[in-house]
Amino acid sequence: MANHVTTRFELQEGNEEAQAYFKELADKCTQIRDEYIAARELAKVKGESYEGVTDVNCWALFQDTTDMVMEKDWSSLIDRIGSKWAYVEDWYDDSLTIISAWSVPEDFINRIVEEVNEIDPMAIMSTTYDDEAPNFIGCAVYAEGEQWDSFELDDSDYAQFGLAFYWDEDENDGEEEPDDFEPTYEEAWNLLDDEVSSMVESFKEYVRDRDDELLEEQQRYSGEL
Repeated sequence: MANHVTTRFELQEGNEEAQAYFKELADKCTQIRDEYIAARELAKVKGESYEGVTDVNCWALFQDTTDMVMEKDWSSLIDRIGSKWAYVEDWYDDSLTIISAWSVPEDFINRIVEEVNEIDPMAIMSTTYDDEAPNFIGCAVYAEGEQWDSFELDDSDYAQFGLAFYWDEDENDGEEEPDDFEPTYEEAWNLLDDEVSSMVESFKEYVRDRDDELLEEQQRYSGEL
């Protein structure tokens, strides 16, 4: 079975239009869920087996990817989503939680980032993600239509950050797992949240410095300096 990757994709900052874009995505997710629940219940009433979708698939959020499914153009669909399959497990007005196969659905996320950037060039978005083992965890911040920065750890990196998700007897001199061993999931989520906050602040500082430099250049050109 493919490893499931959970990605939390969030609008960190955005104007009213960017907020409305994310809310429309959330409303679309609700509509898709309600439609398949209604279809499933109707089939049950009729005594028929329901063979339709039972997830809010990422492809269903856009017309072009929906068309690819109708045409069974699986290769183009994977290229557009970025993973073999991906569905939205949970959603709010400013975020989506996506479950996908093997990796983060980068192409799906990049598409949204690019479209939001067109309506709000200063919008900031983020992802935090983890593989179900977890074989890896990570996060990224998106700004100005592309990935601004990222951070990822795999299982060989966990120890240096004080993380342990399972007891490794080889790493612990053959000792059996103690009764009080607790996987460090909360510490991992806090680490990723802190990394996202640091990346967001780094981007804002970059913009401030860039604007200051531009203003200085304009003042030099105009003779004000």
